[in-house]
Amino acid sequence: MKKMALLSAAVLSAAASLSASNAYADQAASIAVATWFLNVVHDHNGKQFCPSAATTIGQLADAVETYAKKHPDLDDEITDAVAIQALAQTYPCTAGRVAANSSHGQATN
Repeated sequence: MKKMALLSAAVLSAAASLSASNAYADQAASIAVATWFLNVVHDHNGKQFCPSAATTIGQLADAVETYAKKHPDLDDEITDAVAIQALAQTYPCTAGRVAANSSHGQATN
């Protein structure tokens, strides 16, 4: 399970180069969370959820964060299932979105 507070920061850290002033443990934790999230997105995009081709990885992370804030019972713990549920509610698959993702690649930028 991943802590929600790390998710957005981790995705941003993975997208940008990591600063040399960051502590190594913080970098490792950010990289681990970002890698986990990118794998969830890669494995389930176009299947359980279907963002548009223009959707950024930051927007996907924001969707999970918003979902977690609306569900305090999660105690800030995000599992694969929770992330997929959040993304499925925010980016439901419709015939048009499934076709768009198939022809333009998956939205993982």
